[in-house]
Order: sequence, then C-alpha cells, then structure tokens
Amino acid sequence: MLYLAQKGRTFGVIESSLHALSFVYRFFLMPNILEDKSVADTKKFVEKVCPHVQNKKLPFGSAEVRAIFDHLLKKFGSLEKVPAAEFRTFCLAVFQHKSFCRFSDASTIKISDILFETDYFKIRISRSKTDQGGRGEWVFVPKNPHGFLDPHMLLCVYLHKMGFDNCPGEVYLFPALA
Repeated sequence: MLYLAQKGRTFGVIESSLHALSFVYRFFLMPNILEDKSVADTKKFVEKVCPHVQNKKLPFGSAEVRAIFDHLLKKFGSLEKVPAAEFRTFCLAVFQHKSFCRFSDASTIKISDILFETDYFKIRISRSKTDQGGRGEWVFVPKNPHGFLDPHMLLCVYLHKMGFDNCPGEVYLFPALA
C-alpha cells in the first residue's frame, strides 16, 4: 500500500488492489488480509494521504436551469430575441429536467406525439431504454404557476416560436441542429 501511495496512486486504486489481494488469499484458504489490524491501520493512513478522485457527473438541477435562463436573458434581453438553435437547446434541457427524459428519448418525439391540455402536455415516448415491453410511455409536462419558468408555458412559446403551430405531425419536437 505504501509503495502504491508513494507512486501517486489514488486511494481507489489502492483499495481495489487490496480487495483483489484479499480475494486471492481467500481463494487459497488463507486468512483475510483486510481483517488484519496492521493492514487496517495502514489503509487508514493511506486514505488520508492519497488523492481521492471521483468521476461522478454533477447533477443538472433547477439551479443550472436558472443559470442558463439568466445567461440567455442577459445576452439577448428577452426570450423573443434568443436565436432558434439556442432556444431549442434551452427548451430541450428544461424538458429533460422536468420530465426526467433521456436525450435519446426526447430526440425521437414528434409533434403527433403531443396532446395539449389546458394545464399540461401529455407526450408519448414511443420507445425508450427502460421500456422493455416496447409499449411506449407517457410523460407529462404540467403547468407550474409558482415556478420561475413555467415548463408548460415555455413549451407553448417554443412550439409557436419554432413554427410548429400548423405543421405536419411527423416533424420532430426537437429537430437536429443543422
């Protein structure tokens, strides 16, 4: 452990090495080295001195959506002046955040998959990674009058701004950027 620590290995690498060595010991019916006091003490020491690396992605939450919205308003002054490509990307991010929908699912939604109600949108996801039966799923985008940015209203503005008011149903809701 100390040799690996001196070589600059992360604690995760050292811990994985210990578990692998422990497996080999137990395979040959030898005592578990992880239960040895000197190994445990050395492991505690190494944990304190070795770098820790986390490869976890940071969450995309309301604070990030708000930061993007504020940036767009600062840059363009109002939503009406935001270019179509940037507005589409922002609306896609809000849609994914509010519906917990993956990009691969959201990119296949067509206008014909949207049912408009007064207080919400009902959107059919025809196929998704988690839909093992292939029956499709429904996603709801509700009206939220208390939110800083109502996703229902934003989707209405998006449909109008992108010219989807009177278009054929086979057009994608979030078309690819050209």
